[in-house]
Amino acid sequence: MAEARVDDQAARDADAALADLWARYVAGRDGGLRDRLILHYAPWSSTWPGGSAPASPRTWSRPTWSPTARSA
Repeated sequence: MAEARVDDQAARDADAALADLWARYVAGRDGGLRDRLILHYAPWSSTWPGGSAPASPRTWSRPTWSPTARSA
């Protein structure tokens, strides 16, 4: 039971550190902080495209319709 509490605390600490990193980056747009964020999310970006490629279209395009346009 004590191990679970330690793991929960470590997860909360990691979440707080990431939130702080984002807040400092947004406030100052520091390139070093940006690099740290990129390194944090890099493992997800390297695995996501290969895992979802069959479900994704080969090309992406902007929609040609507008939600505010009136139909004729």
